[in-house]
Amino acid sequence: MPTPVQLDLALAGIALARNWLVGDRETIERIEAEIRRLAATPAGGWRDVCERTVAEGYAQWAPGYDQPSNPIVQLEETVVPALLAEAPPGLALDAACGTGRQAARLVELGHRVIGVDETEAMLELARARVPEAELRLGALTSLPLDDGAVDLAVCSLALTHLDDIGPAVAELSRVVRPGGRIVVSDVHPTFVALGSQAGYRIGEEIAGFVRNQVHLPGAYLAAFGAAGLDVRGCYDVLYREEELNLVADRLDLARDVLVEALVGLPAIIVWDLARV
Repeated sequence: MPTPVQLDLALAGIALARNWLVGDRETIERIEAEIRRLAATPAGGWRDVCERTVAEGYAQWAPGYDQPSNPIVQLEETVVPALLAEAPPGLALDAACGTGRQAARLVELGHRVIGVDETEAMLELARARVPEAELRLGALTSLPLDDGAVDLAVCSLALTHLDDIGPAVAELSRVVRPGGRIVVSDVHPTFVALGSQAGYRIGEEIAGFVRNQVHLPGAYLAAFGAAGLDVRGCYDVLYREEELNLVADRLDLARDVLVEALVGLPAIIVWDLARV
């Protein structure tokens, strides 16, 4: 695995690229000075970090996944709850439910809830968190529900792990009744293209990662169209200074350079969809 110093250098490079031509001289010189400082810092030893499958990685990640230190989850929370609150109570699906974060919210909103996940370790945590929900083991590409079974479905931060989102989107459409709603959130393709991967820690050490794939908006739109879904809205959620507080203590990068690197980058994409 690249060392922490190399990650700091990569972020400083993003900061410099974002200010190239459009930044003022003082800002560019500050970033350049930080890059020179980091380049002179001993990098330390290389350590391999294994790529995991979705099932393997999330089984290890489960105990710490929903902790407040997860900036991606925190950013998603700025949009998704309000969209879910628009739907009247009914039967709702939390697809790739993980620890039951969205399932718990759906129960609070008055829905009867089915949660599906392919990782038993995640489902165990969801059962403890949301005893009211009916939780099932299953994959996004073969959801264990009948056609048109639910009024509302939410799929949070999961499609990014798939090579092809089409089959999973088709499954979400299949299990939602005509006229029903689907809310999909994902790591923004711009953020993934810049190197964002689903790395997770056990204690203070990065234990592994689950690969994020770049799915451009055109790929989502093609999948939605093929599945008979109308787009009601699309929301780009930008990285904020609040999220820097969750990651800054793990970095040796000057905070002002970290701001230039990350703040304002699109980090989450959220789709509000209707089943035709």
